[in-house]
Amino acid sequence: MSLLRRLKPLPPIAAALAMMLLLAACAHQAPHPSFACGPVRAASPALVSPLGGAAASDSATAARIRAILQDMNANAFNPHAPPVSGASSPGGLFINWRGTWQGNFATAAANTNIQESGLSDRQTGIAPRHDPLTDLTYMVNLCAYQAIDPYTREFALDVTRMEPIVKKEYADLHYYRCWVYFQLRDLGELQPGQGWDAIATRFAAGIYQHFYDSQAGVIADPRHDGVYRTDYAAECGAMLIDAGQRKHNAAWIKAGNSSLAHLMHRAQNPQTHLFPLQMKLGRHHDAVVQAQLKMGEQAQLLNSFLDAYDLTGNKSYLDAVVSAVNSIYSPAVGLWDQVYGGFFFSVDADGHHLNSHYKESRQAWMLPLLQHLARIEGGGVWGGREREMLALVLEKLWQPGIHGYPYRETPNFALYQTDNGPGRTRVVEDWVTSEAMGIACESLASQLLPLTW
Repeated sequence: MSLLRRLKPLPPIAAALAMMLLLAACAHQAPHPSFACGPVRAASPALVSPLGGAAASDSATAARIRAILQDMNANAFNPHAPPVSGASSPGGLFINWRGTWQGNFATAAANTNIQESGLSDRQTGIAPRHDPLTDLTYMVNLCAYQAIDPYTREFALDVTRMEPIVKKEYADLHYYRCWVYFQLRDLGELQPGQGWDAIATRFAAGIYQHFYDSQAGVIADPRHDGVYRTDYAAECGAMLIDAGQRKHNAAWIKAGNSSLAHLMHRAQNPQTHLFPLQMKLGRHHDAVVQAQLKMGEQAQLLNSFLDAYDLTGNKSYLDAVVSAVNSIYSPAVGLWDQVYGGFFFSVDADGHHLNSHYKESRQAWMLPLLQHLARIEGGGVWGGREREMLALVLEKLWQPGIHGYPYRETPNFALYQTDNGPGRTRVVEDWVTSEAMGIACESLASQLLPLTW
């Protein structure tokens, strides 16, 4: 998911917002070097309206974004995170941390990188985990916050330590999870002239070279005998159209459109219009490998189709999304919880086998999807859905007791419990995850940075 591939420069900042955020930060702020993110941008005028409504909502959104970044500043960074994706030196984010932990690195071994058992990686003797995708999202969110409040220097040191890590991790990455491309493009706008655009273009070229099956006309993984993730393939389709237009590369544009058309014709369920998670290429028909779809992944997939619609004006892309989102909210499918709100964990693409045991915080990706739909369709029902989802991300998914977002929650948004502890003991999943924090932060930031397409 990306923030700025649809964004325009903002108007001059209103003094009231700057004063509000600066006063809130004073107790925590220390002198920092110049913030590395730019260009300097401003917050939406709605943030400083003396009236209620949007102003109150936007102020709450800005405050939550800042709270997320403060938590991550205090708890998320691990200077000893093992190098990944070609990086030559350690450093990055913990997978998660206990909500009661105070960020004391001397006690990190028992309080970070927690497994479902409730024990840490160190306690179970496995190698420490490190997900570079969370590093990338964190970097984007830090710079996005600077765009929202250009006067803050609160997180300048976070940018300074994360930038070289992320650049090394993504300097030569070739894996077809193509929302990475749009994150890199975001950083290219937020940090112009710092080399992010070149990394993004190199990433797109590598995906086209290594993952585009020209015979089938779709992005697939040759290392897994033609099996492909539908969400990855959709993201790559939008990426190749965007990168192709920017670089005037007709072959990339054609490949992007072909990949999306292939998904609509061979992967999208004809009854529910939803997409299974994994498919396998066939001569005349692709076979379903994993029918189960999860809310966060489906939202990212559908938003990629909207990106392609924005880029091309091809209405079939928009129609595919509208049909799918209508099914997501359909009582017959059951993903949407009409009692507590939000969405259950998963369902098969044919509308069967609903898993309603818990809800993933990754459903926060529905917020920018609904925002995108509301912009294209002129608000209406989608605008109402967007406001519902904003309230859910701000309040229901957020867990005050651990001051953050966990991986999953109960249907009524309490901390989830499992029987996966030692000796099958009951475990309360009271840990905050870097992935959930990053997704929520980016989804909320998209509310404060106005769209251009």
